[in-house]
Amino acid sequence: MTNTNSHDDRKQNQGKVVSVRGSVIDAVFHDRLPEMNHELRAGHDQEVVVEVASQLDPHTVRGIALSDTSGLARGTPVIDLGRTLQVPVGKA
Repeated sequence: MTNTNSHDDRKQNQGKVVSVRGSVIDAVFHDRLPEMNHELRAGHDQEVVVEVASQLDPHTVRGIALSDTSGLARGTPVIDLGRTLQVPVGKA
């Protein structure tokens, strides 16, 4: 049986911010392009949550930041979590 979840031994898919305009972020990925609606984390502490909204070309995605983008700049690391955005539902 093949393990297909994002927590397997594959290399983490990392990119870099190429543009920040308000809550719109463009990021380049050279290994694998993140899929639509995937959750990305940006910033040196991965504090900025981004959802992929469109694929601009074979190496660039445009995402919408769901948290404050203060401190993001060109070259800031971005990580593709390999899954869609997840939100807890129900009692905690």
